[in-house]
Parts: sequence; structure tokens; C-alpha cells
Amino acid sequence: MNYLYSLHGLPITLSSEDEGFLRFFEEFRKGWALKPLSSSKKSGIFLSINDNGGRRFRLPSGSRLLYKYYPLSAYLSHDGLHLLKGSSYHIYLKPEQGYAKGWIARRSMTFDSFARAFSLVLSELLSVHGLFYLHSACLSDGSGNGWLICGWPRSGKTTLSLGFIRAGFYYLSDDAVLLKRGRRRVVSLSLRKALRVKSENGMKRSLLPESVSEGSYIEKCVPAVLIHASLSKKRNSTLVPIAPSRAFLDLIPQSFQILSSKTAEEHSSVLKDLSSQCVSFALHAGTDLLRSPERLIQMTRERGVTADVP
Repeated sequence: MNYLYSLHGLPITLSSEDEGFLRFFEEFRKGWALKPLSSSKKSGIFLSINDNGGRRFRLPSGSRLLYKYYPLSAYLSHDGLHLLKGSSYHIYLKPEQGYAKGWIARRSMTFDSFARAFSLVLSELLSVHGLFYLHSACLSDGSGNGWLICGWPRSGKTTLSLGFIRAGFYYLSDDAVLLKRGRRRVVSLSLRKALRVKSENGMKRSLLPESVSEGSYIEKCVPAVLIHASLSKKRNSTLVPIAPSRAFLDLIPQSFQILSSKTAEEHSSVLKDLSSQCVSFALHAGTDLLRSPERLIQMTRERGVTADVP
């Protein structure tokens, strides 16, 4: 069975013989910037996902490890790119052809493991279309000025995103966006729109932005502020201005697909332009920001950055 979706105007076809997986995906995709599409004459991306039936996969000889993105490892071989997680996941990609075919052990598949696999697949396939993945939260003020908050997992991106939404910001993502070269500036596009928040039992759950603040979700903005976040054990947070060259270097680990893409030169150029167009800071978030994440807005104002919010 084939299902057709659109991601910022790019058609994506999902094919599967597993009806259970298709039902899962239809709920899963609601947390992403994917919209159902009735038909399309444009060529786009084709994804095929099926149960692996307990089969194990052997890499072709000569394959080399490119990167690891827990719990997956990416290998480059003569026939394309392979994403593996033991015997649970094997996804074979041909980015230049816009094609991916995957076999997944559905019994061991979790929401988070599939979300990571889906992020990797999209990031590899979309770069050919000039859409480059960035592991970052993204919000926008009323004038369309975007704020990117980059950082490793557990660096406070979701907490800060919720604080910005409460302060009146529009929201694109708390975790993953796409970068695209616009006419004059780099544009940020929503990719994963659902917030992943901890429930009372400590497990993460998806929270759609409209359930937090109606009308807060938007699909794109032009980044103007770039914050590289990390957690500090100290009580008081610090916000330090950094140069575009330092900001660019800090962006690379959050766009690690640049290592495998044949569009690496263009990807790198987009990151450099993004660093140049933004005012950049290194944030060491203390316990004060965890209690009152909106205070980050005031901290940036003290450094000359204004935001168009109520």
C-alpha cells in the first residue's frame, strides 16, 4: 500500500505491506510537518518500510562507518548508505535517487527509536533537494525573526521552547528543523513539530503545539539569533556572545549528516551563511533558567537583542 504526503511542497511516498505499521505511521506523522497529499506529478522521495521477519543483515565488504546516532550506525558501501541497529533496523538509502528501503523488527520498535531512524532517513534524502537537517529548537517572534537553540540531548531545548511559547513566541520545533537557502537569507523550516515532554512517570510523550498555545505553530522563519545551549550545575545562567566562526564550528556536530552527503559543500555553505546572518551566543543554562526559561529573553535583551513579543 502507498501513502502520499507533502513536506514543504516536496512529495513523499510511503510504501508498506504492513498495515499495522501504516496505522502507526499515520499517528506518528501528525507530530511532524507532513501533510496528506492526494496526488502529485512532481518527483520526490520514496520510502519503503516493512517488517524484517527476524532476518539479520550483513554489510557489503568494504563498508566503512561514517557516524553513530544512538541507537543507529551509518555505513557507506559501494552500493549506497546503510543505517543499522543490530538485527532490529536495516535501512538502505540511495540519496541521489531519492530512495530508501527499510526492514524493521516491529516488535522491538519504539517511538523514539523510529523517530531517530526517520530523522536520519529524511536528513540524508532531503539534502539532495537543498533541505539540510539541523538538530535544533526553533521559535520566532512576531516579526518573523527566528531563534535557533542548538544543543545535545538534555541541554534544555524543550524547556526553553515551552518558556518561549508562554512568552508569546511562535513555535517551529523543539528538536529538528530544516535549513534552506532563500533569496537573501537562510530560512528555517519546521520538521518535527511535536514537543517531547516528560510525563509524571518519567516517560516522554508527544505534545502538539496547538495543545500548548492555540495558533502558536508556524512552518518557517528567518533565523536572526543562534544560541548554543548546554546545562550547568550552577544556579545562575551565563550567556556569552560568540563570533560567527565559532558559531559555525559549533553547528557542524548538530548537522553531522554533512559527513556522508555528496552535497556537503553546499551544506557547509548554508551553515556558514546562517552563522553570519545570526547574532550568536553560548548559553550555560543554570537552575534559574530551568525554573524560569523565559528569563533567557531578558538575558538576550541585556545584550542588545530585541524580540517582537507581547
